Amino acid sequence: MAILSGCAAEPAPLATEPGVSLAGRTNIAVAPASNDTGQNYDFDLTGTFTEDLKSALLAKGYTVIDTKAAPPDALIIQCSFLSYVPGNAAAKIVGAGRSEARVKTTVVDQKTGQVVGDLLTTKQIGGLGFPLLALGPGGVTALPTVGGYKTILNNVADNVATAIDRKIKGY
Repeated sequence: MAILSGCAAEPAPLATEPGVSLAGRTNIAVAPASNDTGQNYDFDLTGTFTEDLKSALLAKGYTVIDTKAAPPDALIIQCSFLSYVPGNAAAKIVGAGRSEARVKTTVVDQKTGQVVGDLLTTKQIGGLGFPLLALGPGGVTALPTVGGYKTILNNVADNVATAIDRKIKGY
């Protein structure tokens, strides 16, 4: 029951089990994301993403609680990275160095322990194709496009939060 989301402006909808309604849910517990890529990274991939997702859900008005203290009416959000490529800032200047992330999200009903929905989100942020330029005392300088790994994690977290929000609100 997975839905694939790519570079489209609209995030994919959260697919739920037949007959399941998430209407009115306000308590959401975000479990620590897992890294199922088989790769190690030079920053805290899962911790950064988990915090981004919590922030995105808080911004939408949800009560984000610890999974260990989740009340029975809570939804537990479990995310796992299936693939992740942080990209290369220097390569992005010439249009290469794409950042990519593929994350599986599972929504579990705290009371029953049953999976009630899932979502597969795939995002890519490509190179710019042209350099960013800055004019300084030494003339024109090409600027590196750093932080792409943060941008893509934020984009995926926002898409997951939006999909959950739309399902809870019934659209």
